[in-house]
Formats: sequence, C-alpha cells, structure tokens
Amino acid sequence: MNFPRARAALACHCGSALVESALLLPLLLVMMMNTMNFSTFVFGWITVANAARAAAEYKVYNGIVVGANGPAPANASVQTMAQNDATSLPAGVTVTVCSSFKRSASCAPNQDDSEPDQYTSWTVDVAWSYTPVFTPLSLISAQTIHRTVVMRSMQ
Repeated sequence: MNFPRARAALACHCGSALVESALLLPLLLVMMMNTMNFSTFVFGWITVANAARAAAEYKVYNGIVVGANGPAPANASVQTMAQNDATSLPAGVTVTVCSSFKRSASCAPNQDDSEPDQYTSWTVDVAWSYTPVFTPLSLISAQTIHRTVVMRSMQ
C-alpha cells in the first residue's frame, strides 16, 4: 500500500521552529536573568572594594588634596566619603572607620601589626547587603559583600 498523503504529512516540517522556540525560550530567559544577577553582584563587589580603598587612602593621606594640606579628616567625614563613593548601590551600605595606635584602638585592634608603637593603623570596613534582581531561579543567593582595608601611617 502506498500512502502518499501520510508520507507528505510526515515529511512536512511546518511548526518545528515554533516548537523549538517554545522549548528554548524559558532557558534563554533564565540565562538572561542570571546574567543580570551576576552583573549586579560583580558591580556591587567592585564598588564596595573601591569605596573601602578610597576611604582608607583618604584617611591615611590626611585628607590631602591637590594644593592643600590639612589635618587628618574625622572618622565621620571618611564614612561620608565612603558612602558617597558607593551611592550607585541601593541603600544598605555600612561603613566603619577605626584607628589603632600603641595598642589602643577605637575598634578591635589589628593583631597582625608587628610594629604598633611606630605607626597608626587605620581600618575601613565597608559592607553591602546584596539581593538578586530576579530571585526566582537565581544562581546567586542574597548575601553580604564585605571589604576591610587596613593601612598604616607614620605618626
């Protein structure tokens, strides 16, 4: 028996592109959402690290700007500077500034300092709570991005 209609119907590829698109579209959406989540995470990580480093340098260099030399900036102004540096992040950035000289510290002393009597150790701690942009099917969970920078200066 010869069934030309059945053979022609089986040979037709009509609608196969639609089926393939319907199968791949959820995968592509999940990949796009996780790319955005990962990008936000990396951006937050870089911003937190940069804010901590810039604030520590500002404190260690005594607030020196081009053409001016003044007294060391107060911890509150260093905190404000670090928070302003991280304004591109959503709210939730916390900044802690500590100093340690001759084992007397405004926060927990830096135990790794081998010469505490000759230097002042400045610690700037910046933390930001990351939450994914798209939480369903996210590969990166909510967590805290944290960076501590310790610098020393002669006194």
